[in-house]
Amino acid sequence: MVIVSVSIAQTVQERLDARNFPSLFAAWDGCVDLPQNLSWEERDARHDLMWGRDLPGQQFEKINGKIVMTWDIEGAKEKFSEYRRYNPNMIFLFPIPFSVAPRPESFLYGKIFTDGFPFVRHPSDDEILTGSGDDERSQVRLIDFTHPDAQETIVQLAKAVDDCEYFDGIFFDWWNETGDALHGHKTQQEEQEAQTQILQSIRDRVSDDFLIVVNTNDRKAPNAAPYINGLFMETFRQFMPDDFQHLSMMRFEEVLLWSAAELRYPQITCFEAEGIGLQSPMSRENLQNMRCLTALYLTHSDGFFLYTMGVQGSEAEQQHVHDSYFRKDPEHEGWHAQGDFHLHHHSHYCHNFWDVDLGRPIGEKAQLYEDREGLFIREFTNGWAVYNRSGNPQEITFLEQVKGWHSGIAGIEQTLTDLDGEIYLKSVSRLETPPTVDVNGDGVVNVLDLVVIANAFGKQQPDINGDGVVNILDLVKVAKAM
Repeated sequence: MVIVSVSIAQTVQERLDARNFPSLFAAWDGCVDLPQNLSWEERDARHDLMWGRDLPGQQFEKINGKIVMTWDIEGAKEKFSEYRRYNPNMIFLFPIPFSVAPRPESFLYGKIFTDGFPFVRHPSDDEILTGSGDDERSQVRLIDFTHPDAQETIVQLAKAVDDCEYFDGIFFDWWNETGDALHGHKTQQEEQEAQTQILQSIRDRVSDDFLIVVNTNDRKAPNAAPYINGLFMETFRQFMPDDFQHLSMMRFEEVLLWSAAELRYPQITCFEAEGIGLQSPMSRENLQNMRCLTALYLTHSDGFFLYTMGVQGSEAEQQHVHDSYFRKDPEHEGWHAQGDFHLHHHSHYCHNFWDVDLGRPIGEKAQLYEDREGLFIREFTNGWAVYNRSGNPQEITFLEQVKGWHSGIAGIEQTLTDLDGEIYLKSVSRLETPPTVDVNGDGVVNVLDLVVIANAFGKQQPDINGDGVVNILDLVKVAKAM
């Protein structure tokens, strides 16, 4: 066995620059169609950015008036070493409460959000809920983030995350700049001023490359823009004007381009498109929608993408189906067998369409092909992403031989249907030739080839030894040829 030491990019910017596209993220939940014998870390490493995975023994505590994060040191090292082994470019964010407090029994936050915390209250000082329904949102406590003590707590939590070596930034859920985050208990001006104050104070205390992402759904966040690195575009079909058809696509384009123009550098906007929950994730309509939205993201953003199963919790969706290759774990199989209520909101399949290595973007965003309205094309180092919402099938002529990743069709002339997307790879001959130890094709086998392999861990290409996945065995094979 040859032991190889490879210098892996460590800074946030280096990791962002080292990733290839499409670049996926995971919000809380991961891939559900991967073999159950894989560790959670190995499944999660299919993504380049994620939040929602805690450290072993992790909790927040207040010591001498300061909030600190504690955890099982050895367990944390083991967990994150596993992540880095499969994907050295992963970015990790930590979700911290902003407007909604964790449940009182939370092990992670139980020592912070005690009964004396400044929650929004009735005039009689009784804690209030966000509503009177049975849904999860209506049963939680609202944080009065306009209160100075609440603001200081939020800022200290962010600083505690920054002090932890394993996380690169934070995520705020339920970010709303329209003045109804606290359901009318505070004015719009009070809410906006408090939000700005919190972000300013966090930026004053954290390191320069600390990342902040806020959940705005399909909205912009102009007040937060100078302080945040990305939006979490958690989109829902029921709230869009035409169920992810042409008008929805135009809205997504607008917000993605605004994000690229207005947010703080480096930008890491995460676009999550909701799948069709009443259909199999592998249905023809779901797969076309996934390709269309993936190509929209590739032509309009340098951030991250995810297409979910879309099972939100309606009674009809509880009869949702999985494709035959889905490996059910016993607990989940029991839920289906017994008809138990469960969600797959952020859960997703790791589609083959995302396994392609497009490389890095070299073309400008939102470029129309031959000025045709609704037909977008963007060049990457290894090919082109094309996205069509023109209303009609479109013919695209390339200046060299290409091959459609989904269609498998090789040639200069390509056709793309309306509301669909495709990835066209350069150099058909290269596609049909197994990768060699000279991975980057510069004529010599050296450390640069090792870095390419290390950055592709867990992907399908460049698979040097032909076992179906890029792993340590490919790294060893390249190292022996140096």
